[in-house]
Amino acid sequence: MRLFDSHCHIDFPQFDEDRAAMIGRMQETGLVGCVAVSVELEALPRLFRLAESEVNVWASVGIHPNHETRQEPTVDQLCELAQHSRCVAIGETGMDFFRHHVSPEVQEARFRTHIRAARELAKPVIVHMREADADTLRVLEEEGIAYVVAVACDTMVPAGAGRTIRADRLAAKVPGRGWQRMSCGPG
Repeated sequence: MRLFDSHCHIDFPQFDEDRAAMIGRMQETGLVGCVAVSVELEALPRLFRLAESEVNVWASVGIHPNHETRQEPTVDQLCELAQHSRCVAIGETGMDFFRHHVSPEVQEARFRTHIRAARELAKPVIVHMREADADTLRVLEEEGIAYVVAVACDTMVPAGAGRTIRADRLAAKVPGRGWQRMSCGPG
């Protein structure tokens, strides 16, 4: 079986000393590739350098819902950054009411900006959702999102008929094929 990790943060500085060995172990275990998911735009140069140097690592462009930033990105800025040849998705974005670093209103506006950039580029969205299920799903519905790569975090979402499912069971909405399961790590 070939596996692909759709959500990891191997670009984080705490992995600097072990990253090469980690990527080697990834290949040894049959993991054919991964997306190193962006959480802050300031770190994109580091993330892109990693994706350029490793054939099995791709990148995304986005700001985590609870990352404090001086200036919110525009759709045009996200689209420009996402033109990088190794960028395959927009995110990590979404809503997180577990931590309270960024107001819900700012998170929602940021989420909508990311969704609009993804739609303009026809790229999938990597969604972070934690204790914000109803609001996250409402925004996705209102924005008419077509592609969702991964829903990260341990949370519950409605599955219809009064049932709930774990968000790590949601993964990719593939046009013409519906939801497809993919890897989804903690956010």
